[in-house]
Amino acid sequence: MEPVPLDRVNRVLTFVTEGRGSVSRRRLDSSEEMAWQTNSIGISPTLSGVVQLIQSEEIKPLVGCQDGILLGEIEISGRQIWVLSDPDVLSNHGIVRGDNAAFMLTVIDTLRRWNNSDPDALIVFDGVLHGFQEQQASPLALLFGFPFVIVTILTCIAALLLVLSGMSRFGAPLVSKPALDFGKANLIGNGARLLDYAGHHSEVLVRYIGMTLHYVASALRAPDENMAASEWLDRVGRSRGVKTSCANFFRIYQDGQKNFKSKPSTPSPRELNELFENAKKIYDWKQEILKGENVTHGSSNKPPNRF
Repeated sequence: MEPVPLDRVNRVLTFVTEGRGSVSRRRLDSSEEMAWQTNSIGISPTLSGVVQLIQSEEIKPLVGCQDGILLGEIEISGRQIWVLSDPDVLSNHGIVRGDNAAFMLTVIDTLRRWNNSDPDALIVFDGVLHGFQEQQASPLALLFGFPFVIVTILTCIAALLLVLSGMSRFGAPLVSKPALDFGKANLIGNGARLLDYAGHHSEVLVRYIGMTLHYVASALRAPDENMAASEWLDRVGRSRGVKTSCANFFRIYQDGQKNFKSKPSTPSPRELNELFENAKKIYDWKQEILKGENVTHGSSNKPPNRF
């Protein structure tokens, strides 16, 4: 058994002396015995090793020496209190030494007879921290005491998250996504969005101009050569009252094909606007030369088509 720090022992002493007193320790040699100058009990206790004694003017010495008090008496609010400075006298390993057992029996009998005429009065040993009644352990109190309070906090947080996850959200409900539409319009729209996202506007417009020229030439059975087809289509167009020449469209398509094969580059906004305008013009030219719809002058009763 090792002695606890003196500051803890002094805190126990303050329960009866209110801070007026202290505890000291002295180590005895193996052959040295304590010489008790004061002994009201009549039996000398036996101590060895480290001896713990009290120095206080508030406590009346019952068993003590010049170094301090082993057993002292103090009266507080009409109650007689005896203080034993060294527990080795009555501990399991110390009560068998010398006359320690007889010493403690005498101490208990003396306390029994104080202010009591019954020699068989009961003796109560209070081994509880807070009075004579043992404090009952409450499961609810354990939940809020360390270390169980950590588990309690985590459980409360988990319950709160569970409640929040089950609550309805505030605001307007989320709009559900429409079912997939496998029609041509949706397919064309998705393709246009992908091409727009990839930035292939100029290439798509040039290909549209080339496809339109190829479609009109095939429909009117024009020659295969580009220049011959351009001249032939212009003659057919003039005979049908079409004032727009397709030679410019052939030039745009050929220049675009050369640029894509050599070194593709991103067109400027101005060039891109010109491609859009030419795409609109070639569409109107196709309608005029094939169906006789003068989109520019509005001779047709049908509304003009938008590219």
